[in-house]
Amino acid sequence: MSADLTGYLVIGPENISKTRQRAAIYYLGELKSIAANVVKMKREAGEGKGDVMDIPGIRPLIKAAEDTGWEGSVVLYAKELISTDPEKMVNDFVDFWENPGGSDTVSRTVRDRKILFAGGESYDEECAGDGYLLLKNAFKYGFAEILGIE
Repeated sequence: MSADLTGYLVIGPENISKTRQRAAIYYLGELKSIAANVVKMKREAGEGKGDVMDIPGIRPLIKAAEDTGWEGSVVLYAKELISTDPEKMVNDFVDFWENPGGSDTVSRTVRDRKILFAGGESYDEECAGDGYLLLKNAFKYGFAEILGIE
């Protein structure tokens, strides 16, 4: 049995501005509100009843899920999103970005741009390193781009 190298290789600003940080928190908070409405309306309609596309305001949530490569149900994406704390998630990510550390992360700065890799070996399971999980969530919930990370 051999291991695969699984990770994220990203590039972004050396430091993330407070303006971008606040914008990411706002975006994630708004997306979470939409997700809460989707879950509530789906619960009220009953499982298997009604089309999720008929729920008012669902388009931004669907776009976020599609943009991040989510392959499951939009309702499952919404349920996961509801359990997040937008401010904590973004602030933890910014702290990590500006002071990368941990055994699964390496970074270099080249001309005011940070290049960062987080990941490691995995044997048919997902990486469990802190850096990997922080990057995964930043892309999964769509706020990496707001912070200038690609």
